[in-house]
Amino acid sequence: MGYTDGGFLKWHLRNNDTYPLAMPRPDCHPGANTLWDCPGFADPNAIRLSENLCQGEDDLGLVCWGAPIFKGWAKHWKGVQIYNSPFTYVSADPDHVAVQRESLSRIEYLDILYAGYDGYGTD
Repeated sequence: MGYTDGGFLKWHLRNNDTYPLAMPRPDCHPGANTLWDCPGFADPNAIRLSENLCQGEDDLGLVCWGAPIFKGWAKHWKGVQIYNSPFTYVSADPDHVAVQRESLSRIEYLDILYAGYDGYGTD
């Protein structure tokens, strides 16, 4: 799918607020170039999303490594991550079924210069 190698994680740590998706049978074949080439992903409207999908217990993370061989990957902003900060657990939904970690660290007065891609320059 454009990377030199990859693997699976049995427990996937989500670093954002996107919902997990349920894909019980992706039916991917070895020649698939993207997940959308897999029959299980053929109809995007049939992919189930869930806020509390088994509390993440059955998550499977896809990990891709190596330099991507497709062009344009360096153009995208990758964000900021802070490691090893203290945290607390807070409710992740109105019915208090799921919890998520919330950092006790705060960033104030942050200037990010030259983040992302300059389509007009050479960088």
